Amino acid sequence: MKAVLLFLAKLLGISLVLYAVHKPLMMAYEYVLLTIIFQFPSSKAMLPGQYYDSSLWLIPTIALVLATPKISWKRRSLMVILGICVYWMLDFISFYIWTSPPLPNNQSSQVHYLYSMIWGMTGQWALPFLVWLVTAYRQVGRFFEVRT
Repeated sequence: MKAVLLFLAKLLGISLVLYAVHKPLMMAYEYVLLTIIFQFPSSKAMLPGQYYDSSLWLIPTIALVLATPKISWKRRSLMVILGICVYWMLDFISFYIWTSPPLPNNQSSQVHYLYSMIWGMTGQWALPFLVWLVTAYRQVGRFFEVRT
């Protein structure tokens, strides 16, 4: 129980620090994202400032990875890189399917709205935990093992 409470305290502290410096993190993520997106001809149809952007959701992913105990820094680095690549991939796929998110009160298709809602629910809330569970499954399992 003590290890779980320490993990939660570290998670809170790291999350607050990352949120305090989130602007440069988001700008770096978006710079790479937009540099690649602008290589495609369909980017000319994209409205200014309207693109799928998951940069803010890196904060819980990175915080979970950094707060997890007993992981080497090499493995932590790989986990963070994997998380960033997963989000970039999903943003690129979203851009490829639809150039930009649907605008409110617009004539976008119901499928476009449904895709954005599902991405909002899964990508923004579940994906940080899924990336963390996949990359740190051994350490997470130790939190829940039964001690006699």
